[in-house]
Amino acid sequence: MFDAYSYRRDVKVPIFVDEHPIIVFDGVCVMCSGWIDFVLRFDKSEQIKFIVAQSDLGRAIYRHYQLDDREFPTNILIIDGCAYFKWDGTMRMFALLGWPWKAVTFTNFLPAPWLDRAYDWIAAHRFRWFGKREQCRVPSDEVRARFLG
Repeated sequence: MFDAYSYRRDVKVPIFVDEHPIIVFDGVCVMCSGWIDFVLRFDKSEQIKFIVAQSDLGRAIYRHYQLDDREFPTNILIIDGCAYFKWDGTMRMFALLGWPWKAVTFTNFLPAPWLDRAYDWIAAHRFRWFGKREQCRVPSDEVRARFLG
């Protein structure tokens, strides 16, 4: 985790509305887009917003956190200005969805380095297992307002 709202002080990051939880995700990754479909389906309060990593805003956020802005090695979850990555970010995403999805966070008793290694292993194989789109995901009209940038 980094300092809260540190991206607001970075002149290279465009200003964006950050009053709700935000997931920054790889828009060409089929697995990542599938995850976003899952969140859209089960986020009944429609509180979570999204930024496609390939957008100017998404790339700027990845660069701000010193992450590869071409390969997008992790989804980023931003809550109250704090960024969460890899397994920690994913578990926090599940927690935002409430029950029964919050139950997945039971894995947090395992050491964080193990969980992050598992996350990295899945991320390294995601294109081979799930594929890659030719172009970024385009949100439908029903959910377009939840996508920033």
